[in-house]
This record gives sequence, C-alpha cells and structure tokens, in this order.
Amino acid sequence: MLVHVLGTAQDGGVPHPGCTCPRCEAAQADPQLARTASSLAIQAGPGAMALLFDCAPEFPRQMALLKQKVGPTPGRPLPIAGIFLTHAHVGHYLGLPFLGREAFSAKNLPVTCTPAMASFLQDNRPFQHLARRGEIVLCPTIPGLPVDLQGLKVTAFHVQHRNEDADTVGSRIEAGGKRVLFVPDFDVYDEKVLAEIRAADHTCNNWTSNGAGSAHVGHSDRVGNGNQSWNSSHATTGCSQRDLVSWGGVGLLYCFAVN
Repeated sequence: MLVHVLGTAQDGGVPHPGCTCPRCEAAQADPQLARTASSLAIQAGPGAMALLFDCAPEFPRQMALLKQKVGPTPGRPLPIAGIFLTHAHVGHYLGLPFLGREAFSAKNLPVTCTPAMASFLQDNRPFQHLARRGEIVLCPTIPGLPVDLQGLKVTAFHVQHRNEDADTVGSRIEAGGKRVLFVPDFDVYDEKVLAEIRAADHTCNNWTSNGAGSAHVGHSDRVGNGNQSWNSSHATTGCSQRDLVSWGGVGLLYCFAVN
C-alpha cells in the first residue's frame, strides 16, 4: 500500500483566510510554506490506480502533485480512479465541481460516501449536475461494512463532529496486511476513535519491528512528498534500516525530553 499525503491543513488551508498568526503571515510572504486542506491518495500497490480521500478546494493543485508522484496515467486526465468523502464541510468536498465539463470533464468517476452525504449531493447544485451528467457516480456505503475500492478494503465509521448537512465518518483502509486510518475531522477522542488509532500501525509496531510493517516518517529538509513536513510526510514500505534509508532518511530515532 502506497500512501500519498496531498494536504495537511484545516479546511481553509495555510495561509488561512482572515488569519494573522505568524504561520499564516509567513505563508503569505513565502508560497513555499503554503499548505492545502487535508487529503490522501492511496494505491493498493505500485502501478495501481489511486483512491482519493476527500476532495479539497485545491483539487487541481493536489492532482498535479499526485501526478508527479505516480507518473503518467495514459488515457486518463485524472491520476485517480475514485473518491471517498468523509463529510460535508468546505475543505472536504468543494473540489468536486472541478470534475465537471468546465475543468476535468470526468466520466462516471465513483464517489463513495455515506447515504446521508449522497443525499446532500443529489439535492444540491452544482453537485447534482455532476451526477445527472454522468461525470460522477454516487456510491453510498454503510458505515461499519467494508467495501472494496481499487483493491483497498475501506471501512467507514461514524465520529462525533458538527453534522449540519450530513454525517461525518473516518475511514479504515487496509491492503497487503497494512492498515491506515484517515480521520480528518472529529470533535472528541472517544473510545471508538482511540481503538481505531491503536489498531493502525504507523510506528513499525511501536518501533520494535526490524522487518515487516511501516512507519510514517518525514524529512529534515521539509521538502519530502510536497507537504513541507519534517516528521509526517509518507509511509515507508518496511521497517528495516535499509527500508527506512531508502525513503530518504537515515533510519534514526530521535528522543526529546523536556525538564
């Protein structure tokens, strides 16, 4: 399973609209510090078509970034074969109109979401136009029941969040014996969310494995994987020293203490 982090910010991105904090002001002055709204693209394996998790307002920019990562997709204007939506807040679905004839002009692109989210899209313009014209196909899924999407086993589960227009879910993604958790928005670390976090391995089995497994790592130069993160850029394909070094790091574990 290959995980591509396309965005790591809150719905408004960085710089955030109306924000004057030092981070946002720095990003205003230096576009290299800008960040887009949270989104993942995941492939079941090398060469597999990617599944996009959430469709941010910066969708065109994120698709250009993904094309750089996965390489050419002959005959396909998009480097994805489907989208999974978590909820109806601005940073998570407002990229959908770019799938219309004014931009990518998609053809029957599957959009998987809960029945409540599907109803919201069907009942509101311009999203209903996308479905009516066959640019997207809404595919409702029941939380708690796994579905196979592009070779990935995806299971949605409800989380507590503001649900003005639809419900909110996180997603458990599994392939090749690995598991990734995508929960971009929730209000409470309840036991259900904590249990999902504990079950998803992002640390080579709590840094005890020297073989099988995966770790989420970053780059000290903050340019890895396009998201300017020194500690959370992408997942490794294994846990050995060689696996960690092959992803551009040195395979060292740093410990920090505050006295």
